[in-house]
Amino acid sequence: MKFLFTFLSFLSLFSFILANPVPQGQGSASNQEPRTCKITADGARHRKCPEVNDTKCPATGSYAKGTMIKFMCYVVGETVKGNPYWDKTSKGEYVSETLVEESCRSKLPEC
Repeated sequence: MKFLFTFLSFLSLFSFILANPVPQGQGSASNQEPRTCKITADGARHRKCPEVNDTKCPATGSYAKGTMIKFMCYVVGETVKGNPYWDKTSKGEYVSETLVEESCRSKLPEC
């Protein structure tokens, strides 16, 4: 009798697990599709890391105002004009959120 009760309890639990799978999250930034966002300032520099120190974190180039860039995720980095967020491009470079359209970060996962 104990065996039957244990077996039925296990079967019931197993059925519940199959019927109610754990929901999948948004996933990591590495498997997200890039989001295209607009650069809002002319000469917006993209950098190797989320800092403005040219010695420690040199700029690798710049974008013209209005350029549409593919971003993968955002990180917290050096604060620029009161904003600590930096958006990471699909090429692995960082652009200060102060130079990207306001709604961009809301479309991106955290890196």
